[in-house]
Amino acid sequence: MAQLKKALANEDIQQLVFMLRSLMRRDILGIDRPALHRVALDGTKRLIEEFVDTMSECLRYICDSKMLSPEQKLSFFKNADVSLGQTALGLSGGGSLGMYHMGVCLALLEANCLPRVITGASGGQLIEKCTLQL
Repeated sequence: MAQLKKALANEDIQQLVFMLRSLMRRDILGIDRPALHRVALDGTKRLIEEFVDTMSECLRYICDSKMLSPEQKLSFFKNADVSLGQTALGLSGGGSLGMYHMGVCLALLEANCLPRVITGASGGQLIEKCTLQL
């Protein structure tokens, strides 16, 4: 984080791009591990939030920078998109679980967070078909 902040303060766009390319992947540094939040109860959340905020600030800087061409920016963000992957929603089970699935999908839709990739099995497949119509 200190190196990112230093590159940002120095307006070293090449160093930022270099570092962010290696950091732009899911579960970087294990920040998604549940054990991290169960064992280290003090300060973990603040440290992770500071890391995410720093990453966001660096990404905004790259986006707004005049030092990179639009093509270079597009290439960087396309590579980041591939590295991070896509979020998917998997629905399984039948019977009464279908109502839970529908509630989850509606809540995600209302929050504008419904992923583009949805799959389902059994009753979950019915809900998947319904969400495709949205």
